[in-house]
Amino acid sequence: MTKMIKHGTKLAILALFTLIILTGCTRVFTDIDKISSYLSSQKKRGASADDPIHLVVKINLQNTADEESNWQKLLKTINTSGLYVTLDLSSSTMPGTELNPAPAVNTGKKFVVSLILPDTTETIAGVNNLVMFRHFENLTSVSAKNVKIISVAAFRDLKLTSISFPAATEIGLNAFYGTAITEASFPNVAVIGSGAFFGCSQLVSVDFPVATEIGNTAFARTALTTVSFPLVKNIGAEAFVNSATLTSASFPAATSIGNNAFAECKALKSIEIPLVETIGNWAFSGSGLESIDIPLATSIGTSAFWGCNDLATVTLGTLTSANFIRVVRSSYWWQETQTTYITFPGNLRQVYLGDDGGPGTYVKEGDSWTKLGTTL
Repeated sequence: MTKMIKHGTKLAILALFTLIILTGCTRVFTDIDKISSYLSSQKKRGASADDPIHLVVKINLQNTADEESNWQKLLKTINTSGLYVTLDLSSSTMPGTELNPAPAVNTGKKFVVSLILPDTTETIAGVNNLVMFRHFENLTSVSAKNVKIISVAAFRDLKLTSISFPAATEIGLNAFYGTAITEASFPNVAVIGSGAFFGCSQLVSVDFPVATEIGNTAFARTALTTVSFPLVKNIGAEAFVNSATLTSASFPAATSIGNNAFAECKALKSIEIPLVETIGNWAFSGSGLESIDIPLATSIGTSAFWGCNDLATVTLGTLTSANFIRVVRSSYWWQETQTTYITFPGNLRQVYLGDDGGPGTYVKEGDSWTKLGTTL
């Protein structure tokens, strides 16, 4: 009988722990002094960023820029403990809806490895291109349930590997520049700021179903392999430049592609841009394109397809000779120099402008281009 009771007690304890795990029961701290005591009692965890202590904090952060605010007191408490933590502030409050994490303050921030912002936060403050989460040097994960605006350079050059902002509608200039994130999913963002993900060398997947504009250098030097932006109309200059692993791209609604947008994307074999009207200078130069279908393009910039040595099929609409060649002259009183830039490789210009040229599909056979029988 005694053994049965002991066995029953063990089962009850196990059931209790299971219930705690399943229901997400976690201690919620409403007093900073109790946080201090709790951290002081920790003997086995928190010594490294790989084994942080989980803190769920429900306080009024007050004016975060104020040295005597609860926000800075919390940071000081964490700093004093010298322990690494994950910080859940989702139930905390603050004046207004804009969060300013006090970027000038470095105390305690290096010990925060994961951060959930208050649910009341709608805007992450931005001041003169200042990195708002500066000094969070070990922060790898950040999320916010209701943030709509992520301001300029908010998380620039941090060690972030994971982000979640499901309500965001705007991503500012250089917001995630140089971070280590691997995925970026923003179901409600319409405008992707310039440099937003520049240099994110681990970024392999993006999802922007309602985005209409991609800023300059937004995804330059990333590890993306394939992208699809169903509603994007404007692709900024150097938007994907030097993205060496990009193999295919789809922009079914795009009408404008900026200068150097896909330059040096050497693995890029195909791109869907059926509605494009304007293609900037050097837009695809040095890329690995094998075919291009641009029947509505009316303006193609200097050397747009220069160095596309694998390009073998091109479908064109109505173009003028100016779309095939650019001549740049520099005149001085003692001399005149002239540089010629060819838009397409080989003799495509001559064939298109010839008697049997014009709108249609052109294929390369050996070193020469010929036009297929069907015209547009």
